[in-house]
Amino acid sequence: MAGTFFKAMSDISVKVGSDGSRNVGNNAAMDREDKGGRGFQRNDNGGRWQRGGGFRGRGRGRGGRGGNRGGRGGNRGGSGNREYHPRSRFENDDDDQDGDASMGGNRSGRFNPYGGRGGGGGHRERDRSPTNSSEWWKVIIPNGSSHDREWLVKQLKKSSNVPFEEKNCHNVKESFCFFVNDESAAKALRRLNNTITTRDGKIGIVTKPSDPPRDMNGSSHRGRGRGSGNGRGFSRGGGFSQGGGGSTRPARNFGETETAPEKLEVLKEFLSTRYDHNAVKLDLTEIGSDKTLRTGDFDTRIWQPKLMNTILMLVNELCPNLKSLDISKNRLQRLNILANLSQKCPSLEELNLSHNSVKYLDELSKISDCKTITKLWFSDNPAKEQYENDDSGYVSAIRKHLPSIKELDGVILPPPITFDLVDDKKTLPTVHKSYSCNTEATSILKNFVEGFFKIYDSADTNNRQELLQAYHNDAVFSVTTHNTISNKQNSKGLNDYFNHSRNLVTLKSMEKKTSLVKNKKLSVVALLTELPATRHLLESLILDVCLVTNECLVFNLKGIFLEGKDLTPRSFTRSFVGVPESGAKFLLINDHLTVRQATEKEIASLENGITQSSSTGATVSPNLSAEQQEMLQRFSQQSGMKPKYSLDCLLSSNWDFQAAAAKFNELKQGGKLPPTAFGV
Repeated sequence: MAGTFFKAMSDISVKVGSDGSRNVGNNAAMDREDKGGRGFQRNDNGGRWQRGGGFRGRGRGRGGRGGNRGGRGGNRGGSGNREYHPRSRFENDDDDQDGDASMGGNRSGRFNPYGGRGGGGGHRERDRSPTNSSEWWKVIIPNGSSHDREWLVKQLKKSSNVPFEEKNCHNVKESFCFFVNDESAAKALRRLNNTITTRDGKIGIVTKPSDPPRDMNGSSHRGRGRGSGNGRGFSRGGGFSQGGGGSTRPARNFGETETAPEKLEVLKEFLSTRYDHNAVKLDLTEIGSDKTLRTGDFDTRIWQPKLMNTILMLVNELCPNLKSLDISKNRLQRLNILANLSQKCPSLEELNLSHNSVKYLDELSKISDCKTITKLWFSDNPAKEQYENDDSGYVSAIRKHLPSIKELDGVILPPPITFDLVDDKKTLPTVHKSYSCNTEATSILKNFVEGFFKIYDSADTNNRQELLQAYHNDAVFSVTTHNTISNKQNSKGLNDYFNHSRNLVTLKSMEKKTSLVKNKKLSVVALLTELPATRHLLESLILDVCLVTNECLVFNLKGIFLEGKDLTPRSFTRSFVGVPESGAKFLLINDHLTVRQATEKEIASLENGITQSSSTGATVSPNLSAEQQEMLQRFSQQSGMKPKYSLDCLLSSNWDFQAAAAKFNELKQGGKLPPTAFGV
């Protein structure tokens, strides 16, 4: 029996046709006998039978871009090309823009005389090279659909250093997508990833090579082909299944409209019977049962884009001021057909979507551009059922996509809770240099500040011990340095303050944080004597009186002082808290000093202010007498320095003209005067 079987098998011949079909007959011998359990396999590249690992292929496979779905050969056994192509998380997020990736390389399948479902899967690997012949690139912004489309594109154009023209803007789930026909523009957009800030955080941007968008290339198809013979394949992108033959059908074109004149006339007649002139309302309920459209040989499935696009086109031409649109009772599951509703009906105020089959409220994002809609009917949709006992959640979910809704399902809604935003039309209040909650306290504090810094700015820092009388016995003091602002003209850092700096951003040790707070007035003044010598510029001081009560007094000082012999400019902020003392006096119980390098803008504004005061003959400082002002102008003319630096030099010499001149020569010869010290 076995011998008869093998003899019969030896007389069988297999012929492979050009269309991929196989003919089995007699009078031909196999190329080689199957030994050791290995099957004979057909090499798709050469069309010959050869020996290989026993593969078994079945199922439906994925073709390349614009290619086909054919036999996925789930490879099992020994040798063969098994290639794994990881797919990007953003691949094929637009269901009709890009083809699917290949699920394998050169596949071989064991000969199956009963015919397989392979679809003839040959080598259909997708080209994933970074360049493409059409130079089209797809730009994907994850979660971009939550932002206004026009605003988002405007921000991208404003931030990109390469101009671009966006094409085919659309939303895919939560992402916003569009196409550009310029590789340099795509790269510029990719560089903007996580650089634009919105209320929800940074905007992510992904770019990838792409086929031309649908509106640029009319050949984008999705088809399902059934191969003749043994195979059955699925064609995607306009190709044919490798399994032999098969036909394709075009994909849905969401911008397609009816063009036949006779059908347009039928549609106009239909719209005239459904239009209410008094209410400016169009009734499109139950289109599938309309006799006018049925006699006109129309596909009355309203969810097909062609019909709805044509209706909206005619509405825009014949009645652009439409106020109310009723699309209820049409078994709609998705609202893609209304994506251009805001463009075609810019004055629409009422929309009826009730008695349909919409399963998700997120479908309303397709019409989120309709800012004029204030009335919405959405009852009797599956999406409403999940909010059966949650009216407030239902309203919030609707307003997430249509915030202008005032009436929902016939119920007038309360106004949405919003933040009180400043009206842009109102003018902002005038900016004042300083703030004071008590004018009487301000005059007292000015005298205190003048006396405090007169002692603090002594040439000998040990003289700061006289400030003991200004502090309370339980006084607290700390100092912080802020070194993130750099000044190229100032090479000296803040090293003299680092050992005392209590910067909570950089300090990690709690013990260190505690030890840097000086308690009791003796410790406070002892630290003040260790800090570098200073000369505060009183004309730069800004005094803010924050709080005045019977128990305490809170005020802040901000300004610039010159440090050390080389007169390095520093910017500072000092916060004081005072408590009342007998004799109408107050003592400092809390003192905090923040020091940083002065910015170039601060130095320039200070120099300009002093120069203008000197040139107009006004007093440079309210504390200078007429004799001192005359000495300042004479010293500035002879030294060639700006009035600010001349004033610093005179102050450090206690208004001794000869001593100031000697100090100026010393600093100039030592190269310690910055170039900005000279000039008009």
